[in-house]
Amino acid sequence: MRKMILLGCLFLSFAPIVFAQDKCEAPVWKTGDQWTFKRADGTTFTNQVVDVTKDLFILKTGNDPDRYGYDKETGNLKFVIKEDGRQMKATNDLRKLFNFPISVGKKWTETNSRLAASLEQQRETTFLIDFNVEGIEDLTTAAGTFKTYKIRHKLTMMRGRNPSGWLLFWYSPDAKWWVKREVEKSNFWRNLLNAELVSYELK
Repeated sequence: MRKMILLGCLFLSFAPIVFAQDKCEAPVWKTGDQWTFKRADGTTFTNQVVDVTKDLFILKTGNDPDRYGYDKETGNLKFVIKEDGRQMKATNDLRKLFNFPISVGKKWTETNSRLAASLEQQRETTFLIDFNVEGIEDLTTAAGTFKTYKIRHKLTMMRGRNPSGWLLFWYSPDAKWWVKREVEKSNFWRNLLNAELVSYELK
């Protein structure tokens, strides 16, 4: 009996340590870090860290002329920086995709109002944005095999019959970015394709 009690105490004492190991903090990016992805149609794009400021990591994506400022503590996209230097608050539905620290079971929700197409017209629409870290998985892409956090993103349009769609992202602490994106096969998503990491370079 005493041995069982001792084992039980040991288990309880180690449980917080195991949980802590499954908690993932925000990555530290450096100027020159880059990740290249291939979409399902064979086209590629590269995300690259082009600058680091006191509070932000500044990234460029493919041929996009804008730059994107990510918060150092949370990894959330905070600002879009235009070619002329204007800094605008980010309104992208995926701006809080990472929201570090993350751990299995963590969920977060927000809303976003923006113009959406409807019957060839544009009108203000509110969306409910849900994120959920579903688990930890080993995942292999062309860039290697990674331990990843599987994050589900669900976007729900708050009008009509509340149509919704989901995306899955697998984030790798080793690669310091997501390494795979899976898009729900539905008409909800336009011009968004599955993608996976094919190469990366960390300084």
